[in-house]
Formats: sequence, C-alpha cells, structure tokens
Amino acid sequence: MKRILIGYLIDGKNSGIDTYILNVISQINNEDVAIDCLTNYIEPELEKRLNSMGVGLLEIPTLKHPFGHYQATKRIIEQGKYDIAYFNISEAFNSLGVLAAHDCKVKKVIVHSHSSGVNSHSGLVRFMRTFCHTVMKQLVVGRCANEFYTCSYKAGEWMFPKRVLLGKHFHIMNNAVDVSKFSFDRKVRERKREELGVMDRVVVGQIGAFSYQKNSEYVVDIAEALHAIDPRFLVLMIGTGNDFETVRRQIHDRSLEDAVWLLGSRKDVHELVQAMDVFILPSRFEGLPIVAIEAQVSGLRTFLSDTISRESALSDRCEFLPINVLAEKWAEKIINSLPYEREGLDLSECTYCFDIRKQNDQIRKIFE
Repeated sequence: MKRILIGYLIDGKNSGIDTYILNVISQINNEDVAIDCLTNYIEPELEKRLNSMGVGLLEIPTLKHPFGHYQATKRIIEQGKYDIAYFNISEAFNSLGVLAAHDCKVKKVIVHSHSSGVNSHSGLVRFMRTFCHTVMKQLVVGRCANEFYTCSYKAGEWMFPKRVLLGKHFHIMNNAVDVSKFSFDRKVRERKREELGVMDRVVVGQIGAFSYQKNSEYVVDIAEALHAIDPRFLVLMIGTGNDFETVRRQIHDRSLEDAVWLLGSRKDVHELVQAMDVFILPSRFEGLPIVAIEAQVSGLRTFLSDTISRESALSDRCEFLPINVLAEKWAEKIINSLPYEREGLDLSECTYCFDIRKQNDQIRKIFE
C-alpha cells in the first residue's frame, strides 16, 4: 500500500488551497493508498469528514514555532514511512515540511505553488517574509523537492529557482473548475436573483478572502463609484477573512449598505455567479484565480487587475485593469461593457485545460 502525506489544510471551508487538496484526496483515495493530512489545528468538522473517507488529520505546530514545526513533521514522517510527501504552499517560508521529508529520505517530495506574493498589509512584514521566501526557495524548495507543480508560470517563478523552471520536473497544472456546474443557466439565474431580491439591480460580484491580497477596500471604492453613477449597481462580496470587519466599517462609514452586500462564506457560489452581471477581481497578486475562471465559464464579463497572470483570460471578455488608478476608471469600464449577450458563448476550446475532468487525470498521475 502506498502511503501519502499531504500538507497543509486549514479548515476545509474558506481556503482555495483547502478546496484543491480535498479534490486531490477524492481523486487518489482508494484501497491501494493510505493518506494523512497535516494541519495546524484540528477542526472537528473537517476531521470527521476526512475520517469518514479513511483519511487521517495530524496536527503540527504553526510556523511561529519553526523548530517544533519541523520536528513534529519529521516525527510524523518517520513513523508513517510515507512514499510521497505533497506540499501545497504559497510561500517558501512554509517549506520546513519539505526539508523534513527530504531529511527522512522520502522518495517523492512534491511542492505545488499556489500564489505569487506575500499577503500582509504591513510593508515591513512583506519585506521580511519576501526575504525569507527568497532564501528558502533557493536553499530548501529547490534542493529538497524533486517534483515541482504550479497553477501558473507566474506562481512558478515566485516559488521555484530558475534552474527548476528550466528543468524536466517542472509542471504547470492550471486550477480547474467543473465546467458543467458553472456554465450559464438562465433558470438558475432568474431563481437566484429573485431569491436575493435583486431582480431590478445590476449585480457586480467579487469572491475571495477579505485580505491584503484581494484588495478588499478597493472593491468598496469601485462599488461607491458605480453607485454614484447609477444606484441600481450592487456589489456582492462573497467570502470571509481578517479584513472582514474593516470592510464592514468602511461600508457603514460611507453609508454604502445599499451598494455593497457582504454575503460571507457561501456553499452556493456556483448559483451566485449565475445571478451576477459582471465579475471583478482587483487583487494585488494571484497565482491563477479559480474564481476568475468560474466567472468566465458562466459567460460573465470579467475585469481583473493587471497584476494577475494573463493565463487567467479565456476570451476577450476578460480585461485587465491597473489598480493604481482611481476606482472611477474601473466603474467606467464596467458600465461601458454593458449590456452584452451572455448565452451562446463557446469556450470549449479555451476551457479544456481548466476542465476538472482533465485535471483529475493529471492529479492521479502525480501520485503514481
């Protein structure tokens, strides 16, 4: 039986990486493998879900205790005698598990890059973490792993040394979506808009954690600019995160409660996307945003920041805009893009590499 160790899960709910890892598990979990996952805190609901699948959830210290983090991971690997260690990370600073797997002589050590920057409002923190990241990607990631995956070339440049990018063990595997689930459905759109009470509104959507990376405050700026031009505009912000209360106060202080709705974490995102008229993502950085692919698959006009990889565009309905400009510029672009025909858009050719069925075949090959 092949033994596989996977890192790192948070709570199985609000993280795109968590969603990805859970899909990986669903694809490789069978009677011929034994899977354990690493986490910094055992969330009971997630543990119950994994245990029902025969998958273990093991707790290790956070990176606030780097020596303890390394030692605990090494001990788990020594006891588990894993054949494969697979680490999904956004910064090379979080590669002590990779070092532990290398030191324990795990045959196949895989690193999968999912981002392209440091998610912190503090300039000092970003500087220090970027410095540590740069050192660790050379000394640990590039030397201790032997297979390298990334959701986009930009995310690969962020995580891996140049010699890795030029080598045969570097692979780009685009984030995937269930195309059939997100394809435009007028009946779902009408039902969801009626349920939300937005039948007479122009709905602009944004999905993601409330954080420095996602530029949440700028989304509110865009909403204010749109609402000032036409009160029918409504921005739906879907997600949670550290900046949630900051954004809520920003909305309250500007009396924008009718212009911006905070929907929190939702399980009906695929239906909410149908209810939208435009999708925006003015992130400061991304690996390759899965939500942007989902929005485009549903036929939405999509506006992304020009810091996001061009690999995210499926058609000319996706436009890249700067975020160092007044939000009014985004508002003008959004308004000028309407109306447009959403049905009948053929994205079959450009969505092939993002189709979850294709990616699931790739996932299974990783663990052969």
